[in-house]
Amino acid sequence: MTNKNALRLVVALVCTAVSSSSFAYESDHQADEVSDRGILRVPIHRIPDDEFLETFQSQLQDAERAASILLRGATAFEFDDSTNSSSWDGSVVIQNYMNAQYYGVVSIGTPPQDFRVIFDTGSSNLWVPQKGCRDCGGAVFGRKAKYDAGDSETYEEDGEIFAIAYGSGPVSGEFVSDTVTLDGLQIQHQEFAAVDDASGLGTAFRFGKFDGILGLAFPSISVGGVNPVFANGVEQGIIKSPTFAFYLGDHTKGELTLGGYDEARFEGDLHWVPLVNATWWQIQIDSVGTGSSSDGNTLSTATSRTLEDTQEPTDIYAIVDSGTSLITGPTPDVTALMTEWGAESNFAGQYFLPCIQAHTLSLVFSIDGVEYALQGRDLTIASGELCLILIMGMDIESTIGQVDWILGDAFMRKFYVVHDYEGERIGMAPVVKRL
Repeated sequence: MTNKNALRLVVALVCTAVSSSSFAYESDHQADEVSDRGILRVPIHRIPDDEFLETFQSQLQDAERAASILLRGATAFEFDDSTNSSSWDGSVVIQNYMNAQYYGVVSIGTPPQDFRVIFDTGSSNLWVPQKGCRDCGGAVFGRKAKYDAGDSETYEEDGEIFAIAYGSGPVSGEFVSDTVTLDGLQIQHQEFAAVDDASGLGTAFRFGKFDGILGLAFPSISVGGVNPVFANGVEQGIIKSPTFAFYLGDHTKGELTLGGYDEARFEGDLHWVPLVNATWWQIQIDSVGTGSSSDGNTLSTATSRTLEDTQEPTDIYAIVDSGTSLITGPTPDVTALMTEWGAESNFAGQYFLPCIQAHTLSLVFSIDGVEYALQGRDLTIASGELCLILIMGMDIESTIGQVDWILGDAFMRKFYVVHDYEGERIGMAPVVKRL
């Protein structure tokens, strides 16, 4: 088996390096200066809450299938004759793009072909649908931009098979190479996947407002051993510092900063948290609770699950994931939390409660001695008189590490997150106060 086919793909979160000389810029009008100095600013667009809710609630069947995702063997999926299953190593991505609420635009090829992509710290590859792709959007609703190699002067053939198995099924295609453009700057000879079958993503992809995925995770988990876009940008000198940061706008324009971070986007100082390993943006959590020690309440440690044989507390681990809109946690812990809050669930594991009660909600993650508190407005989206709670139970079994909680966009909207690739750490601070 080649090195490309031997690599195992699981959830990953990209870590990029912030050096002491990282640049910081304070306003959007400095975009030209940012690019000249090797820091790229890519606008991130948020799907409006009402559209997000409509899509979210119309895909309950997909949600039920993806609510408890395991890294399981190939027998869990039905590959048809058109899918080269021999190129797949049996790993499944812990990911659910049904919940994706943010996207940005990148260009591929010469002349450039534009694609709306999810900037995903939970995977490492770039993929977009290619001309002739099956299950890649409808003729009217959910239309997708499709890569046409014949229209690009910089297209290069690769020939390797690309195959990923998501929790809902497989996605496959072929690797090709072309120029990728971010914020007007070109990354040359970038390998990416031109997908010809996206059926594994179901209605999440067919009707979602995105064409593909741009992974920002570590090269070690890249399918096919392909160097990720960000890593290539750094190596080619397009991105000067191996650092990137997310600002997810709350009803405003968001921004992905590549090559540095923006001090105007957060309050106070960044608190740096070391990664558990360089396969995921995985960190250790001290505790999770519904109260803060700063106001006299003791943090709950109910989420510290116990080993059956010793009854000693186990460690709690989380991944910070821009490709997931919700916060997820172990099903027993989330169930207990929702019972305490008086929330009701549907069959897909989504929780609701009257919006008049939303202000009473509080969830606190204690990480490396620092408390990160979320309130009702951070944890809910209104749907009439009911509010959808942006927390779901998900039990994850991984072959390369423990994952208890996923801190998705609901967390990242509240906290600015800097990814330090070389230092293998993340920096977090509260975003500037929202009006």
